Amino acid sequence: MRAITATARLRSTRSRLTMLIASVAAVGLGVLALVATVVDARSRTDEAAVYRQGLASRLAALVYPDDSGTWIIDGIIDDAAWQAADAVLVADRSGDVLYQSAGIEGFSDLLTAGVNDAGEVGTQGTLAVDGASVEAAAAPYWDFDQIEGAVLVAWEPEPVGGQLRLPVLVWSAAVGLTVLSALGAWIGAGRLIEPVGEALDREERFLSTAAHDLRTPLGKVRALAESAISTSSRLEPGETTHQLQGELRRLVAVADEASSSANDLLLAGRIDAAQLQMRQESVRLDQLVARFESAIANLAVGTEGPVEVTGDELLLRHAIGNVLNNAVQHGRSPSGPSLVEASVSIRGKAAVVTVSDNGSGLASNKPADLFERYAEGSGRSGNGNGLGLWITRTIVEGHGGSVRAFDNTSEPGATFELRLPLLPNRAAHE
Repeated sequence: MRAITATARLRSTRSRLTMLIASVAAVGLGVLALVATVVDARSRTDEAAVYRQGLASRLAALVYPDDSGTWIIDGIIDDAAWQAADAVLVADRSGDVLYQSAGIEGFSDLLTAGVNDAGEVGTQGTLAVDGASVEAAAAPYWDFDQIEGAVLVAWEPEPVGGQLRLPVLVWSAAVGLTVLSALGAWIGAGRLIEPVGEALDREERFLSTAAHDLRTPLGKVRALAESAISTSSRLEPGETTHQLQGELRRLVAVADEASSSANDLLLAGRIDAAQLQMRQESVRLDQLVARFESAIANLAVGTEGPVEVTGDELLLRHAIGNVLNNAVQHGRSPSGPSLVEASVSIRGKAAVVTVSDNGSGLASNKPADLFERYAEGSGRSGNGNGLGLWITRTIVEGHGGSVRAFDNTSEPGATFELRLPLLPNRAAHE
């Protein structure tokens, strides 16, 4: 059985809590930063489109016919809009080019769209300028109430550092806030958890000290009682001597029961504080149960051969010992001593420990209630600390197994069954 302190466990919880808060903050702030970046990019795209359209509309307004019907385009040359554009093309509605400032290709679709833009709501597209694709806009030019052609303007903003300023700022802020969230969570959780951990550690130390202080005098009482039994055996036989020896034996049993209760209380405290770590090692379950035969009177153990499981041997011994003690204490026959039988077998992929007694059976209609805290002995005669079977269930379920209790069908008494997963290479079919 290995235990970790409450402070160590809470520190682990502190780390997980910090990681959780930092992860939530990172995801939330990352989404906000991504949205801000996308919105900023779209805003810049829209601004560039509006600017291109403005250049095209300004230059289209400078194209006009003379008295002979010839279109004059000299006005666009050296205009501020012309100087700002990457490339300018003027063409009539039939596609004949009147002017182009650079080698422009692939303009027919954009020209057609611009000529058809009678409402001048804006026409955007792309042009191939000197072999490179460039964003462009088109605006129609008019002869009174008729569109005669369009001006195409290619322009893209220069990739200056200012365009990246907002995304860099947003992402930097997201990273900074995530770090601050994690730091705040770490400090805040520490201030809350450390006092709690120290209090739980004090409680654990108290339980350990109390259990030790109880077991020590109980061990002395047991030793003195056994010594007194040995001494009394040398006295003259008689009713008084027999009565004295009986009372001394009951004193030994009470000392054993009190010591067992102290162990249960300590283990229950550790379970409540979630301070138990179960070792994962190979355990010969048949040998573990067989060792109880020499320690418990009127116990017969039968096994079908090697039965191996994975788990914590000390905890499994405690769990099975509680069931055996329960059978001895609560399964007494009205007409004779307790007779307890235990067996270890393999059923499918499970190792099964069965404990049967010859008592009056389970009076409770809900056998599962026997494994609840403070319910030991419910529906059965006898006393108990109310923790033994609950601890058994907790340990067995912690090993991935199950427990159940039921009345015997063909004879008096009750049966308790513990199931544990076999080692993978030991699994067999019934």
